[in-house]
Amino acid sequence: MPEEYFKPFPLESIQLPLGYREDDLMDLPAEGQRRGPNRYFEHILKQGQWKQGIQGYLASIHFADAMLGKVLDALEAGPHVDNTIVVLWSDHGWHLGEKQHWQKYTGWRVCTRVPLMVRVPPGTPGLESGTVPGVCEKPVNLLSLFPTLLVLCGLPAEAQHDGPSLTPLLGNPQTDWPHCSITYLGDPGSYALSEDRWRLIHYANGEEELYDIPADRYEWNNLANDSGQDQVREALRARAPASFVPKPAPSVASLPQLKWNPLKEETAPPSRPDGNTFDIVLINSTEQPVALFWMNREGEPLPYGTIPAGKQKRQQTRPGAVWLIRSEAGEDLGYFRVDDRAARAIVPGE
Repeated sequence: MPEEYFKPFPLESIQLPLGYREDDLMDLPAEGQRRGPNRYFEHILKQGQWKQGIQGYLASIHFADAMLGKVLDALEAGPHVDNTIVVLWSDHGWHLGEKQHWQKYTGWRVCTRVPLMVRVPPGTPGLESGTVPGVCEKPVNLLSLFPTLLVLCGLPAEAQHDGPSLTPLLGNPQTDWPHCSITYLGDPGSYALSEDRWRLIHYANGEEELYDIPADRYEWNNLANDSGQDQVREALRARAPASFVPKPAPSVASLPQLKWNPLKEETAPPSRPDGNTFDIVLINSTEQPVALFWMNREGEPLPYGTIPAGKQKRQQTRPGAVWLIRSEAGEDLGYFRVDDRAARAIVPGE
């Protein structure tokens, strides 16, 4: 962001998240505890950059708001302001330290709750009265955006859409709304389900978290083990999906490619492993077998087998790991430094 967008948020004015509690993970099941702490937040704390990180987040939102303002000013000044539907949304929330987490990819409210604003001008086919200013507190989902726009534009519905149209709420934010909102968490069987009062997080291994949102907006008190809430959990589970599509493995070609660092006189650097494990795919594009070594923290190469000419090897690793490639003759050819996600690493041919 340009520097000017930092100015409204001087560092001395930055407040830490109200939803942060140091012991917040103590009442979570093992899967919740695993998804909480991540290396980004740990690194931010270690470097003393928590308030600076929040400052950068606020500046980025301020910058986005200003750019949105330019778009809306142009719409207001143009010929289509009276026949244009405007929808503003975000694809996910963001942890700023809550649950020891900095990023997204969780089922907690701070991550799955997003802004959603809709303005429909009067005379729109699917909502002749248009929207009026107001706030709706019903649990809705981004899966409803496309079905809603079809209705508003007077177009036929499409059977493959799961989300209900939001048009009734756009006409009356207080109307009855029998639906819940479900967020899927990447692995089949894991989801977060929200209704008016309750929020259930269900992991594929059967572990759960349950929160009474009006009484516990920051989700500090996990009620999943409270026998007095058994009926609540059963009712929420009954509204969840009964089956899940298997998660396909990404093709090797779709993976991001790690940078190849050729070596001459120097040696490969030591690894600085950090974070959870995942796989990379090492691809030998040379005409000779190559040997694979992991550089340990002391900078010593440890053997991890060979990769035949023209073949590939799938290797479990962690962010910050360094993998050395050595020729049959014992020459260090180059190395890869692992980033924060699954990737392919191509040993280049001549």
